[in-house]
Amino acid sequence: MARRVDHSPDELKKMILDAAEALVVTGGLSELSARKIAQKIGYAPGTLYNVYANIDALILTLNGRTLERLYDNLSRLPMNEIKDLGAVNENIEKLLVGYLAFIDDNRNLWRLLFDHVPASDETLPEWYDQKVSMLLNIVDEALRPILPGITSEEQREISATLWSSLHGIISLADKKKLGVVISQSSHKVCSLLITTFLNGLKDHEGFSGNIPKTIGGKSDD
Repeated sequence: MARRVDHSPDELKKMILDAAEALVVTGGLSELSARKIAQKIGYAPGTLYNVYANIDALILTLNGRTLERLYDNLSRLPMNEIKDLGAVNENIEKLLVGYLAFIDDNRNLWRLLFDHVPASDETLPEWYDQKVSMLLNIVDEALRPILPGITSEEQREISATLWSSLHGIISLADKKKLGVVISQSSHKVCSLLITTFLNGLKDHEGFSGNIPKTIGGKSDD
């Protein structure tokens, strides 16, 4: 295939990303290759490497786009006014439901975030770390009312621990392995984790909210 010069570098970059995304959505990571992307956009495979150093760099950029979409989805969710621990529980539950809905709508793109292993052990670029941090900021904001007086580093450790724990449950469910350890839906197990986690924070100095007996913000009655 002859080398084409029909598009600007920015246009070509978007075409490559769109084609890569379409391949992943349809068939997962196994469908992603320079040859298949080139076929979709009508360029020679070598053209891709004029835009991206390698497939790993392309996947990292595609994952960054997925993180942006996830952030946009979660950041638009309406949060309750914080009056007690139950309201915090409900807000975290809303984020969980939004996250699960995003996964259902973008299953293969979500898997790509975690399943792809780069060929090298290079440190993630700062722009990628910032996108991850933006997502964790949402969890920070939901938890902050019950964690007064702690440093931003301590806050982030707590938010990241909660998110990582939820992700572990969701990943087990995605791989059809959750049923090996518990016969409940991933949503129900995640909701139980949220309530247990928040109740574990209730004695933090400075917090004096009411502690409702809830699972995922819903009354047991």
